Amino acid sequence: MDDVREQKKCAHQSCTCMVSGERRYCSHECEDMADTDPTSVCTCNHTGCKST
Repeated sequence: MDDVREQKKCAHQSCTCMVSGERRYCSHECEDMADTDPTSVCTCNHTGCKST
């Protein structure tokens, strides 16, 4: 199956990045922040993320 069809938003509440496959987060930063403070500002620094 093509990853494009499986894309979903990063599980961090304020992040706008897309992830594919089994991944829930676009980065370790988002995963760590979601565990400690899910409402925190996204710090993934990905070019396409509208939150950074």
